[in-house]
Amino acid sequence: MVPNVVLSLRSHGSSRIVHILNTTYYEVGRNMTSIENLEQATQQALEYVKKYYMFVFPVSARKEASRWVVDFDISYFNPKYARVKIAQSGAVEEFKVTLGQLL
Repeated sequence: MVPNVVLSLRSHGSSRIVHILNTTYYEVGRNMTSIENLEQATQQALEYVKKYYMFVFPVSARKEASRWVVDFDISYFNPKYARVKIAQSGAVEEFKVTLGQLL
């Protein structure tokens, strides 16, 4: 197994983008409206991911503890997935892009 190696770290506004091997982590602290149900969580995550990718198709959504986790297929041909974690308050906690299988 290859250890995680940070390939690059850069700041973009209030976000930090970290590239670790085939996974990209976007650390974000944005305040949004409070999320009350699965549809709102999916819609907010979809709007966020569409800022970075043209093809976005929701794969799954669920609630873990006090946050929502929404997974997307973001590629036409190659397996490429995005996972967005949203706090109950509506803040996007994590945006992770993975090449290959969804983690």
